[in-house]
Amino acid sequence: NIAQTIAAQKKAAMCAEGYNNYGEYHCVQLEHNKQPYAFPHLISIVYRIFGTSEMAGFLFNNFIFGLSIFTSFMLGFLFFNRFSAGVYSALIYCLIPENIIWANTTSVEPSAALFSGLVMVAGLIFLKEKRVKTLFLFSVLLSYSMQFRTESLLILLVVGLLFLLYDINRLKDKNTYFFMALALALIVPHIVQLYAVRGESLGSSGPRMSLVYFFNNFKVNSLFYLENIKIPLLYTLLLGVGIAFKQNLKEKLILITWFLLFWGIFLFFYAGSYKFGQDIRFSLVSYMPFALLAGLGIVRLEDLFEAKGLG
Repeated sequence: NIAQTIAAQKKAAMCAEGYNNYGEYHCVQLEHNKQPYAFPHLISIVYRIFGTSEMAGFLFNNFIFGLSIFTSFMLGFLFFNRFSAGVYSALIYCLIPENIIWANTTSVEPSAALFSGLVMVAGLIFLKEKRVKTLFLFSVLLSYSMQFRTESLLILLVVGLLFLLYDINRLKDKNTYFFMALALALIVPHIVQLYAVRGESLGSSGPRMSLVYFFNNFKVNSLFYLENIKIPLLYTLLLGVGIAFKQNLKEKLILITWFLLFWGIFLFFYAGSYKFGQDIRFSLVSYMPFALLAGLGIVRLEDLFEAKGLG
């Protein structure tokens, strides 16, 4: 509905009272919503091109899922400089059951996962090419990627680590600071939004974030990757293989940090358990680094077999 209001009236708000007569949508009472506005903005673009419909939202999320698979391939190729690493990462990301399920809904998490991956792609391309126009793309994607969910801000820490490990001299370049200032300027509305909803309970009868929730959420969300129910245990074992080998320490540190941040933040959230209602969808934002590490595991096994003459 927020997307519909953006498309029809150019106002980022939920419609508390309105009408749709003879195809003309008009809201007479707008209501501020607690959720970030990047996803409604994306949907509003679809609505403006193809018209407003629920089906457009479902088809759009399937399109987003397709782009996420390609993004996983790009990251696997760019991180490990292996075409096969990209293919394996994309296949694992594609075949995670919850990814397939939630791609056929209108939830925000598929888009949040995609844009976190896209900003990493842009960052890697910039660090390899050192071109100003790529830095511009990176800065714009960074500001946009942080506005899908509240925890999307954590991607800033991941890209900071990316720059630190790949080329610390970029942090001395005036162009870097100029475009980071641009990204900060673009993120100001989101910061204001977060400040405006800082008192929202989000449905909690107590504190939204607390150490009280940690142990239960840790147990549930850890077993999620080991129970062989929602996530194939084979993928988790491949992730372990990818981490175990000595190669690609820099890349593994970045991916492990990315995974732990987007998995770990929900351990302190009152509704952060993957078995709390439909909140298993929160796991989607950690799947891309998970798939990349598992894809790396297949590459390492492939190398091992070839070294022993079994390839």
